[in-house]
Order: sequence, then structure tokens, then C-alpha cells
Amino acid sequence: MAKPDYVSDADKLLESTRQRIQESAAQKAERLKHQRIADLRDNPKSDESGQTIWEDF
Repeated sequence: MAKPDYVSDADKLLESTRQRIQESAAQKAERLKHQRIADLRDNPKSDESGQTIWEDF
């Protein structure tokens, strides 16, 4: 049987506060920006041209 992960009292308080308070427009923009960065990092799209960056150098 797996032991549940420990969650500190401070983390419990912060999570309950996050659930009660609606995020601001700036917080939403920041969250979406970092979500996009993580998506690009985790799902890279290669350049289909096959051209190396030094080819025209």
C-alpha cells in the first residue's frame, strides 16, 4: 500500500486560499505564458526544411 505524500500545513493553507480567491488577469496571463513554454519544451517541433543553421554562413 502506497503511503500518501506529505502536505505541510502551510501548503494546505495556500491551497485553500487559492481555491477561494479568483486569479487576476495578470496571474492568468502568467500561468498561460508558462504553460505555453512548458508545452513547447515538452513537445518540440522540428524544422521540416532539414536545413542546418550554419548552411548559409
